[in-house]
Amino acid sequence: MNKSMTSKSYLVALSIIVIMVIGFSCADIPSQAPPLPEFMSKVRFIHTATDLGEVGVVMDGTTKATLSFGQASAYFDEAAGRKLVRLDGGAANDTAMVRLDTDDVIAVYVVTRPDAEAPRFVKKAERRLYRDVTPADTLAKVLFAQMCDATLAISVESISGADTTTTEVSSGLAFTNFAWGSFATNGPSHTLIVKDGDAVVKSMALDLTGGKVYTEVLHNTVDNLSVAQLENN
Repeated sequence: MNKSMTSKSYLVALSIIVIMVIGFSCADIPSQAPPLPEFMSKVRFIHTATDLGEVGVVMDGTTKATLSFGQASAYFDEAAGRKLVRLDGGAANDTAMVRLDTDDVIAVYVVTRPDAEAPRFVKKAERRLYRDVTPADTLAKVLFAQMCDATLAISVESISGADTTTTEVSSGLAFTNFAWGSFATNGPSHTLIVKDGDAVVKSMALDLTGGKVYTEVLHNTVDNLSVAQLENN
């Protein structure tokens, strides 16, 4: 390769570099980074603590709900992450960090404390925000939340005409545990039966509509068991 060709190659390369520098200097470079996506969850609180009266539920310094025993708040949108939750009207140690997971629909239960060291809050993820869990129009899905300080057997008796079927939801659901059930709604009537050992402590009709998801909250003491029916979002 002669000296003339080498010089021409250098000139071509230099020209390309100059054009690229000019092009980049004219590009519209944003002055700041795009905003980070919002990481959200949807939350409700449910008061099942027999040792508390009316309480204010405070999350990161903001009151989210005022609840009496047996009540539930509406769902509300909240940024995901670790949250400091405390109770106005509760005990001095009724404060805890509760993690809200991104894209979860969450119920936080305020529960009875069997002792001073037991947790006051129990978190249950009901579903993913982006997941449609709506059942068929002829079916209802039910989450049973066992917030009575005992171990209880739960079953549902379904009657359609002369036919009777009994669905065992749990042979022994312990305190602060959960169980799912699905029940046909195109004809049958349903009765919830709750037993403590062999003794029936609660028997009540369930009012279920097809295409909906419910939570049946079992709370209070065994000898005065109550059931609160809530619709899930």
